[in-house]
Amino acid sequence: MPRHLRRAERRRSLRRRGAKTCHSACQRSDIHCDKPDGYRPCEDAAVPAPIPVVSDSVITLRRWAGSDARFLLDASEDPAIQRYSLSRSRPLTAAEAQVAVHDYEATWVSAHALDRPSGSLVITDSGTGTPLGQCGIDGWSLGDVAQIGYWLVPKARGRGIATRAVVLLTSWLFDLGASRVFLTVVEDNRASIEVAQRAGFLLEGSTGEQSIWMGRAHEILCFAVAAEEWKRRQQTRVD
Repeated sequence: MPRHLRRAERRRSLRRRGAKTCHSACQRSDIHCDKPDGYRPCEDAAVPAPIPVVSDSVITLRRWAGSDARFLLDASEDPAIQRYSLSRSRPLTAAEAQVAVHDYEATWVSAHALDRPSGSLVITDSGTGTPLGQCGIDGWSLGDVAQIGYWLVPKARGRGIATRAVVLLTSWLFDLGASRVFLTVVEDNRASIEVAQRAGFLLEGSTGEQSIWMGRAHEILCFAVAAEEWKRRQQTRVD
């Protein structure tokens, strides 16, 4: 399950247990807030985050809005999204979709230190505004390394949209100062592997982890690109 989904589930679990947190969208445990006694320590940090609108005139990446709950609900009915993105064998319920979208919105209210945003963005058609899928930043690790992920609804596939989204998001992350961007793909997800390769990511090998689905284990592969290589390619295209 992507990290931003795991964080959302953790926050829901805390709410169910009645725990109080300093912020609804905290992002790190090493930054604390001044709150009255009775609040549990910040599980994550909360600092102002940039609100990105990234576009190439064909697609636009934007934050989630409450009105996107129906889109997410419908998308969750797709078997590929269930397996590779939601890690579940059934669609979301309407209530689950609303909670998920609320958590997506809240995540973009916060960011890691040094303006390192995390969370999910909606991929939309720039002309019509129609939502087509999502891409997001699952998290950051030492050395300014960012992990990303993506999915598209069935009607949007086969048109190069996912590749555009990955290129847009990756370029934006390098502009923010990322040194490396990587993504992980289950070995039998050929469509996602091809997106990573078309976007310029190189296979680094297995992560050593496995995805279990219907009793079968599948290797998880890692694809990555470094800032220097990415910028060199971009310059080559310009020249």
